[in-house]
Amino acid sequence: MIFSEQGFKGHLSKLAQHSDGEETVVKFSLKHSEDHPDFLQGINDIFETNNISTFADAPSKLKIALDLNLPLVVKFDQVEFDAVLIGVGLSKKESNKGIVFNYEMKFEKELEKEMDSVLGVNYLKRKEENAKGKMELVSYTISLKKQEDK
Repeated sequence: MIFSEQGFKGHLSKLAQHSDGEETVVKFSLKHSEDHPDFLQGINDIFETNNISTFADAPSKLKIALDLNLPLVVKFDQVEFDAVLIGVGLSKKESNKGIVFNYEMKFEKELEKEMDSVLGVNYLKRKEENAKGKMELVSYTISLKKQEDK
């Protein structure tokens, strides 16, 4: 399991079909935010390195993009499917409210019309009203496993 046995909270921020003329794939992004850099350990585990953790000590406004090609099993809420993690974007923002670490994981998967429409209709940028009456993005539990660990 990558990141933790319990998974992490995030939301589906992008979902689109892409065709190169021969093959159509679905590209999607999952976003996760936190106020402490614990998620970085999962990034370190993916790359089998420890140097990315220095990102937490970097200047307040910093962005890093990592390119890779890692086959994973993605479980997003109750929906499970195979996908390839093709990139991870990390950013750190500091404000008067504190520090926020943002992570965007970019994936590619085979076109599966029924499942892709479920993802698009039920999860893509879904918002609900919070206790203060404001609309906010709904976070779902996400877990990632390397495909050989199925």
